[in-house]
Amino acid sequence: MYLQHFDFDRPPFDGGIAQDMDVFLGPRHEEILDHFAIALSTHNSMLALTGAPGVGKTTLACTAVRASATRLALGWVGTPPGTPQDLLEQLLAEFDVGGTRGGRSERLQTWRQFLSEMSATESRVIVIVENAQDVPADVLRVLESLTAADPSGCPGANVVLTGTPAFAELLDAPPLRSLRQRIRLRQTLEPLDEAETGRYVEHRIARAGGDFAALVDADAVTAMHRFTGGVPRVLNNLCETAFSLAARRGLPKLSAELVARVATELLGLAEPQPAAPGPASLAAVVPGPGAERRPAAAPVVDLPVLTDAVEPPAPVRAQAPSPGAALLRDALLEEARARVRRSEEELSFQAADEALAEEPASVRLRVGAR
Repeated sequence: MYLQHFDFDRPPFDGGIAQDMDVFLGPRHEEILDHFAIALSTHNSMLALTGAPGVGKTTLACTAVRASATRLALGWVGTPPGTPQDLLEQLLAEFDVGGTRGGRSERLQTWRQFLSEMSATESRVIVIVENAQDVPADVLRVLESLTAADPSGCPGANVVLTGTPAFAELLDAPPLRSLRQRIRLRQTLEPLDEAETGRYVEHRIARAGGDFAALVDADAVTAMHRFTGGVPRVLNNLCETAFSLAARRGLPKLSAELVARVATELLGLAEPQPAAPGPASLAAVVPGPGAERRPAAAPVVDLPVLTDAVEPPAPVRAQAPSPGAALLRDALLEEARARVRRSEEELSFQAADEALAEEPASVRLRVGAR
């Protein structure tokens, strides 16, 4: 055991439900306890506390309930009952009022008589139901009926329902309307942040008689929170195993490296990946007064790459003319040639006349005399 190696009086990270001074209470825990005290001021109120598994819902609910009254009959429903009959039998067995005798009507009468007797002795009856998200809706409706006040003066019983965030959705279902009307408190318990993780480990070590500063490096607390997410149940397992391994190796304290190796190699805890960067803030997009304004970079346009060669269009081949078209073509050509010959003759005649007109008169007379 590591107790002697680190000079602990007792195991600091015992897995049981912490009680009394062993309970760690941060600011959020204190606030929820105050709300519990208000909600439990009546004898038949119902309360709902949701949160991830291992965050300490049962420990906090038990602490609040024990502080609500000095005369208290506390019952636990740890295994979700599957039917209304199972629920009634669990309640009678938990409070030790002989739930196995008689039929259903007799067991109901026995339960109501127990509530009346507790009221006569000014004792509070409080039922804590764990894993309420796994209890069928019809069983929850019967639980509301069994713990409600009746016309005979029986004040009923308080009920604390604890469950995962899925239970919050179940509570909003229409069949649970009457149960919802009795709920005086709906709270969510979140995991510890990194600062609370350090105070939690320090609190548990101090309660066991150890010196936190001498036994845990500061960066080891960061590693604890990183691998456990601030869930006390997982944190207890990690610290218990880390101290045991450190004692076997003769190490004087927990380091971040040792915590990380225990988390990954012994407990199989995965280190959470960093969150992806979100969209740029408006301050980053729009510069403030006096800030240097730079031209925006030209957008990069991805052009498609042509991987297939484009073939040129095939040449158009001239078709052989038909016989009729050939004859018409020849006739047109012949007519055109005739027009050209006539034009040439007219031009030659005109040229001759012009030449004659320019000859001297004596020549013309001589030609005409011949």
